Amino acid sequence: MPILHPIHHNPKLNDWLVGQGASPELRQTVLAMAAATAAIAGEIRQLALEGTAGLESGITNVQGETQLKLDDVCNQLCLDLLQQVPVVRYLVSEEIDHVITNINAPGEHDYAVCFDPLDGSGNIATNNTIGTVFSVLDCTSAKGDAEQRVLSSTRNQLAAGYALYGPATLLVLTTGKSVAKFALNEMTRLFELVRDDIRIAPDAAEFSINMSYASFWPRPVRAYVRNCVAGASGPRGKAFNMRWAGAMVADMHRVFIKGGHFIYPAMPKKGEPDGKLRLLYEGIPMAMLAEAAGGAAMAGGERLRDVVPTSIHQRTPVSLGARNEVNLLAGMPDVVKAA
Repeated sequence: MPILHPIHHNPKLNDWLVGQGASPELRQTVLAMAAATAAIAGEIRQLALEGTAGLESGITNVQGETQLKLDDVCNQLCLDLLQQVPVVRYLVSEEIDHVITNINAPGEHDYAVCFDPLDGSGNIATNNTIGTVFSVLDCTSAKGDAEQRVLSSTRNQLAAGYALYGPATLLVLTTGKSVAKFALNEMTRLFELVRDDIRIAPDAAEFSINMSYASFWPRPVRAYVRNCVAGASGPRGKAFNMRWAGAMVADMHRVFIKGGHFIYPAMPKKGEPDGKLRLLYEGIPMAMLAEAAGGAAMAGGERLRDVVPTSIHQRTPVSLGARNEVNLLAGMPDVVKAA
């Protein structure tokens, strides 16, 4: 396991964080998460060479899903590196049923890092895009036990980001001021800034949704998608493209780079009354990124970042991306005749 010296680990990334006004404590935390994603990128390539990336680990996680070997490896890398940071008091992982308290965090600042170590595990076998999603919360002033402190601190969000493991390893970050994209230099194993101030256009002609679940969608989503696919002769008066990659990080990255609208609704008839995506380590991080890029983020008719979680693995519907599209869907009446 690599030894991390956070504040010196990635000078160019650290310089960007300084320019964003990030405190030394936040910089340490983000740099640790960046180091974890760089290590994950290497493990993905190594396990692919060994032919073991898609093998099951024999462990069932708290979601009731069978972990792949790569899920377990990525989760452990995040835990090991984050626990070296003295200000990271709490860790919340998709793969673990409880909040982990870091015994190496005796300082004045109590941060929580909530993360999905490997988003899109179903894409591993076909070598399609996967990623890591995370959010940093400040729990310093929160009261109660570890879980209560984390759950009450979602409005004290300090940073969010995701890594994308594709043809290149990318890291997309925000501290709330702007959204920047970094690429991993394979020679130095350090992230370098390639684009700053990413913006999501308010209008879009592309949306991402799993069309195979159309019969389970709530009526406003059915009406919205029906109007989009009706094309130039339909009520929207323009043609839309539809994309679905099977990993939130991949679909949302396309939204950040090319614009668009990502939707995963609540689907009571499918047994997902609150949606599938998790609020703490998928919905809230992407919502912070989307809003920092000029987009919008909703959970049904409510701003996503205003939702106060009641459990660490709480699920949420999401509508993210182009502001006018997100607001249009949020305003769709629930009395529209089903498609």
